[in-house]
Amino acid sequence: MFGSNLVVSKKWAEDHKLSAASTYKEKLAALKGANIAITAAGGANDQLVRYLSLQAGLNADRDLAMITIPETAAMLTAFSAGRVDGLSVSSPTSNSAVRDFGGFTLFNLATGDIPEM
Repeated sequence: MFGSNLVVSKKWAEDHKLSAASTYKEKLAALKGANIAITAAGGANDQLVRYLSLQAGLNADRDLAMITIPETAAMLTAFSAGRVDGLSVSSPTSNSAVRDFGGFTLFNLATGDIPEM
């Protein structure tokens, strides 16, 4: 099982009319134009965002921005300050983004949000 999740701010989710009831396709479509923090270019988080982009029919290098922030504490700071729309990271950092910084879990791989993974 792939261990990363994708969390976005609640504001971003609301602006894109996403909720817990949103479909997989609706969540994928909303990725266009997003600024997503990843821990390393070419790493697992990068690969997850690229995979989701392909599923959405997007080009990750053109249709959204992946911002490399290697330290998870710095990633959470950028997220809480609104400098990134979301982050691709594993637990417990993804849980902290939701619990402590008002995040919305867009894709939780541990619960099967992405059937292929």
